[in-house]
Amino acid sequence: MLTANKMKLGVAALVMAGLCNSLLADSGSFESKSDKELIEMAGKVAPEQVPDYRMELYKRSKHMDAKQRKKFFEKVMASADKNTANMTMEDFDKRMEAIRAAIKTRVAKMTRAQFKESGLFWGHGMGPLGLRSCHCGEHKPPKPSH
Repeated sequence: MLTANKMKLGVAALVMAGLCNSLLADSGSFESKSDKELIEMAGKVAPEQVPDYRMELYKRSKHMDAKQRKKFFEKVMASADKNTANMTMEDFDKRMEAIRAAIKTRVAKMTRAQFKESGLFWGHGMGPLGLRSCHCGEHKPPKPSH
């Protein structure tokens, strides 16, 4: 016969297992998220998950035309700005350093081909237009040398 304490302990264990399961599921793939959900997550993603998050953003942006891609990243950046606006600069700097470390760790395990396909080169002085380019729309792409 189960006592009340054993019953409470069993229920608590099930609740904890469910929480752990949902946290692990959330920390996994970003593929199942909609574009809107990914945009809303900008600035909230745990630093160790940012490489996967950025790779998913890049993968989706490859299927967009230039105007759609620009609007998509404008929304991502606006959401990130909004979601980090109340952080102290000290906390923001720590977050950015943790993100850089997570990306560096992830990139170190990739082949050059995987690195090029990942989209993580944006944090390494590369952008969609080439070396040291920017996708903000204020900078012009480098002129081709013919």
